[in-house]
Amino acid sequence: EQRLMLQDVRRAMQWLRGLFAQHDRVGHCERQALLEVTLEVVEAARSFQEHASSEGAARIEQCLSDGFFDGSCGVLVRGHLQMFVCHFYCISCLAAISNFARRFPQVVIHTDYDDCWQTRLLDV
Repeated sequence: EQRLMLQDVRRAMQWLRGLFAQHDRVGHCERQALLEVTLEVVEAARSFQEHASSEGAARIEQCLSDGFFDGSCGVLVRGHLQMFVCHFYCISCLAAISNFARRFPQVVIHTDYDDCWQTRLLDV
């Protein structure tokens, strides 16, 4: 059962803003991956909200409204996130990763990328 609302998706997209540099980069894979993780968290929070007391549900709603999952309003997300891409991160994706880290401070982010200059030399 889908618990996400359109408002949830729009908020999550705002939380993970990148930078507009020459063209819109909202479709970059790094941001899309972080958006998927964020929406999974929001969906889980909505599920907990259904079964919470009215006070607990209100705290969860506040957390979903503010977009911070650091435990300050009742929703704490912890864990490790590993992300590998086949190219270096653009400045917009670095901004999205930073925004994710700010909103999920208890999630340890491990990132890596392929060095396309090295890989290209191997293809020749």
